Amino acid sequence: IIFLFAMHMAEVGDSVTVSESQPLVSPKEGSPAVQRGRQEWESNKEDVVPQVRRPARKERVTPILALSVAAAVIGSSTQFGFNSGVINSPKQAINNSFWGHAHPNESRFDAPFTSTEMNVAVAIFAIGGMFGALPAGPLADLIGRKYVMLLNNIVIMIGVALESFAIHPFMFIAGRFVVGLNAGLNTVLVPLYISEISPVSLRGSLGVFHQMAITSTILLSQVLGLKELLGRPDKDFYAWRILFAFPVLFAVFQLLTLPWCPKSPRYLYIKLKREIAAKNILVRLRGRLDVKDELKDMEDECNATGSSMKIRDLPQFFTRRSLRLPLLIGIVLHMSQQLSGIVGVLYYSTQIFENAGVQNGDVATVAVGVVLVIFTFILVRRHLNPLYCRHTYTDNGCIV
Repeated sequence: IIFLFAMHMAEVGDSVTVSESQPLVSPKEGSPAVQRGRQEWESNKEDVVPQVRRPARKERVTPILALSVAAAVIGSSTQFGFNSGVINSPKQAINNSFWGHAHPNESRFDAPFTSTEMNVAVAIFAIGGMFGALPAGPLADLIGRKYVMLLNNIVIMIGVALESFAIHPFMFIAGRFVVGLNAGLNTVLVPLYISEISPVSLRGSLGVFHQMAITSTILLSQVLGLKELLGRPDKDFYAWRILFAFPVLFAVFQLLTLPWCPKSPRYLYIKLKREIAAKNILVRLRGRLDVKDELKDMEDECNATGSSMKIRDLPQFFTRRSLRLPLLIGIVLHMSQQLSGIVGVLYYSTQIFENAGVQNGDVATVAVGVVLVIFTFILVRRHLNPLYCRHTYTDNGCIV
């Protein structure tokens, strides 16, 4: 309810117009109205965010831009999505295959995973994601978005090795934590990189592919986790290890493609002050020589970063009026996603369906993944780019 109210208040504020039947009256210089206006401006000028409005240029997706988005999305976003959904179905197969708590002189299993240990193995992925997301921004500013994504592939390979070759529950739990670190880094790096290499007119459409890749690979992990493909949990003790090693393919794809992709031009211009390098990359990404408008926008942003409007600490999000509403919208939107229970569904839907009497809980889980993909695909449609459409679909999502 708070979120809907805030969104509509923002729309009302953006839609204030002057009636044509009421001509504008310019108050005389020195009048009380002008003096009050100047006083209000002086007191609130730090809350005014400068915006340069220019006619929108119709951009096209160049081959190098498409390759860069594909390298980031297929190489990184898919790792996050696959590791989010892969733990759902093969829990029983994982439990049956461990020898960590078996009797030392007998070749039989003896409940190697306790219920608490399995729950920790599921939940620690999200904890690792939290610890991975926190340093992602500073690392991206320190060594660049592209290089952090490349180095992050080392993290996923370590985590996959710990999972796939685990001989004890704690080794598997450690692997889940490491792949969680990888997922947290990717959650920050991929949208940041795509937004900074994309033109403004295509930024929304290309940015949605990050979430599209996540939901698609969640579905892929659920399909590969079906008993018909993974095998019976009481007989096939090692197929799940191959399943958990699957994200290595995404890492290899990114290692082969991302080195050929350009760095972020905004990072080069704003952070490193390398104007010529940023211009050359923009020319390469846009497929044209005229990129002065984007360079001017970067220059304005760079000047604003060094001015009094720079956000120096967290309390400014609460003290500055121009930042409170976006902060409220962002917090409530993310809270609504988490409190909807979707994370529990992704991790435990197979067990939930089977406890509810569904004979093939893994098949019902695949159906949930199909719904995720369908509704994410809707957001890729071109008519969702205008701002009012985003507000409309966000409102509808809250109602659902």
